[in-house]
Amino acid sequence: MILENDSKFLSKDEVKDGEVVQFVDEGKMVEKEFQGKKSLKLQITVRLANGKNKITDLNATSKNNMMEAYGRDTAKWVGKEARINLSTTPIAGKMQKLLILTEPNKDLAGNIIIQ
Repeated sequence: MILENDSKFLSKDEVKDGEVVQFVDEGKMVEKEFQGKKSLKLQITVRLANGKNKITDLNATSKNNMMEAYGRDTAKWVGKEARINLSTTPIAGKMQKLLILTEPNKDLAGNIIIQ
């Protein structure tokens, strides 16, 4: 039996590279702590391809990509789409899977994807 992830937070294991998600709300800024350092992260809800809504924290790259695509007012992101890009990178000395959002028609390098 395969158990479903019933968490309200997005797991990198439940999405595929290249999957397109849609913003459901404008999100909110939340304080996070990593390795003793506090920072503000944009926490926003996305709708997955399977129709489920999940909350995700946007890293700086994803936030900058979305601001470039849709502007600084996250209320205007609602209904807009983003492409999930999964990559592996060293974080705190360990290789970890990283989720980065780009415009739906662009890859991580900013190249236009022709479908």
